[in-house]
Amino acid sequence: MSENLERNVNDENNNLTFRNSDENKRNNLSIEKQLILICIFFRIFIFIWTFLSDQLINDYDTSFFTTFQENSFSLGGFAHWDSVFFLRIAKTGFYEFESFFAFFPLYPFTIRFITLNFILPLKQFFYNFIFLLNNSDKSKEVLLSENDWIISGVLITNICFLISLIYFIKLTKFLFNNFLNSEKDRNLFIWYSGLLFIINPATIFMTVVYTESMFMCFTLLGMYFHFTKKHFLSCLFFFLASATRGNGIVLSGFYIYQFLFETFHFIRNTKNSKYVIFKIIWFFIKYILFGVVMILLPYLLFQTFGYYQFCNENYNNLLKESISINNGMGKTEYLKENHPWCLDKYPHLYNYVQSKYWNVGFLRYYEFKQIPNFILAFPILFLSIYGTFIYFTKDKKRIFTLGLLNNNNSSSDVNENYEEENSNIYTLNYKIFPIVAYWAFLTLYGALLMHIQVLTRFLFSSSPAIYWYCSTFFINGGNSSKQSTSNNTTVTTATANRIINVNKLLIFYFLLYCTLGPLLFSNFYPWT
Repeated sequence: MSENLERNVNDENNNLTFRNSDENKRNNLSIEKQLILICIFFRIFIFIWTFLSDQLINDYDTSFFTTFQENSFSLGGFAHWDSVFFLRIAKTGFYEFESFFAFFPLYPFTIRFITLNFILPLKQFFYNFIFLLNNSDKSKEVLLSENDWIISGVLITNICFLISLIYFIKLTKFLFNNFLNSEKDRNLFIWYSGLLFIINPATIFMTVVYTESMFMCFTLLGMYFHFTKKHFLSCLFFFLASATRGNGIVLSGFYIYQFLFETFHFIRNTKNSKYVIFKIIWFFIKYILFGVVMILLPYLLFQTFGYYQFCNENYNNLLKESISINNGMGKTEYLKENHPWCLDKYPHLYNYVQSKYWNVGFLRYYEFKQIPNFILAFPILFLSIYGTFIYFTKDKKRIFTLGLLNNNNSSSDVNENYEEENSNIYTLNYKIFPIVAYWAFLTLYGALLMHIQVLTRFLFSSSPAIYWYCSTFFINGGNSSKQSTSNNTTVTTATANRIINVNKLLIFYFLLYCTLGPLLFSNFYPWT
């Protein structure tokens, strides 16, 4: 009798566990769907806000886009600054000038592909349909307008952003699922992380004709498949990220770290030393010869293409003409005057272009006249420095061991004093070490070498760790008068008030930048 009773109780517990698990899955799915819907509606709002800002306010500088002055209905507000170069490359299908080599080819050539193979045929179909309704014998051959190219770019950008959100949520679930005991806290963390991702301060650049959304999309896909041990897919998407933006080569650090991590733990745990050397060789082939080389390949191919276009007389007609006029002796003189980088021992076109045309270099932007731009970049610079600092200093051995030994944290460790220090879910998560290190490196690189105002869109479109760190302030902000306990620890009113103040500042920062950005960008005013 007692055995039957015990069996029934166990069956009931198993059923209850199953039902709870099933309910949790539904809750997770509903959160994901809610975030996707919010993302779609917010994208529509930003699109309308950008369009209205462009139509109602005169541009500060219209020298680049005089073609739009002739058209009353124009989407030119979605194509300012770097967008001009992307669209020019897309329309011509070629890199005409040296300065264009600051922009990697995947995004503009995707615009070209979509425009010629989808927008143009669709436009032709509608024109033919209209002529058919009017009983006309001849249909008109349509031509592409500037708006058509912009539509393609905006579609690509926003589709990539939506995919980015989906895989950001997947990556967040995978990396943080075991670092929160409560299902409610897990859902809240996913919710706030996703919401901050949607309204991030670089929103305008993830809406218009820019590479930010595409780069973030491929970066998150690559990270997700890297952490879920799908190496080929990870390499593929990191390869595409590197073909989208030059800083994509930094993603090779994930494979270098993984090579060190797996080699270290294999040597540490194996008892059969006979196979150690073969395993290390396999790790080297997998992560260095295949992974790292795959990421570097687009960059190297792009530089090689540029070298042949400008430095080789078989491809550069002006160089060929100069050699012909000077009886085969004018090559050096021509290159020295027009393309001096060709004569370097190791020609590097991208570095030359960034230095000459964009004034990118070590501390070049540190001038008094750039103080307003430093103020503009201060919030993300502070967030990045502090966010990476507290992660690496939470456990001192992280810095000295490169995180190789930090693999014993559990959800109980994370939740110890969780209510007292709300960032523990971020600081104690050893899994995200390479992502935080990636964030730290990009911050250092951007602050020292790049135009400082670009740091906002540069970092928000590169590292998911920013959103994870910011979301920790929302998990247990609660009501300032409410006292919560966890592991016999009580949140003080002062601590709660501090958290709420940070919450307000973060929300103000995110909303201010993502709403002010469309207003300024669409009218050619300087903005991040």
